[in-house]
Amino acid sequence: MAREYPATLSRDEFESAIWLDFEGLHGEETLPSFAGTLIDGDFNFTILNEDLKMLEKSRMGLSYVEIGDFTERLVERAVSEGRVIVGYSEHDLGRIRKISEKHDENMRIHYRNANLLAKKFFKKNRRKTYQKLKKKAEEAEKKVGLKDYLKLDYVGYDYPNLPEEFRPSTAIANLISQCRKKSTYSRMTETSKQRLKLLKEYNEHDCKGMKHLVEYIFSRKPSSDEISH
Repeated sequence: MAREYPATLSRDEFESAIWLDFEGLHGEETLPSFAGTLIDGDFNFTILNEDLKMLEKSRMGLSYVEIGDFTERLVERAVSEGRVIVGYSEHDLGRIRKISEKHDENMRIHYRNANLLAKKFFKKNRRKTYQKLKKKAEEAEKKVGLKDYLKLDYVGYDYPNLPEEFRPSTAIANLISQCRKKSTYSRMTETSKQRLKLLKEYNEHDCKGMKHLVEYIFSRKPSSDEISH
């Protein structure tokens, strides 16, 4: 995808931003199963996959919203309230544009990519650290991720010790299977219920951690009214 959204994020935009993170199954063509949003400090974890609607009964404050309606409301709120939507990849932007094509132009105006903002800052200001993170990520056959930055001591984010083997896509596949097999949420296995709890916690830290990381970057540029990639 050609980069069509703004490369800058102002302090005012940061303060009122909608922080967004999707969770879903593996595969470029799969639609998200959940969405986490952090707005004015209020975190919400929304069910987007109808197969998972049963999880509304989990007493975890989850609600099901049809995925098209979710994206419509999200973009319309950003437009009407003058907010930007900050995600951590172009993939998330592509998902929204695919689901709601009529909002394509609005997304090109309102979307910001926290990943690229962080990458530029660390490559320029913490180059040795970035090279170490990159080398370690390449050895694991992946890219430098949000958690790699958040776990740096000087970034100052208290990231929880979630199980190393936990994988959101695996948890979601299990939850879908359980929802299809069981007639009620109460009959789901305790292991699956724990996976749901971990999934929500994982997503919440992605949203809050993303905001914290961008805030850290701003704190290192006290005289600047915006950051860019």
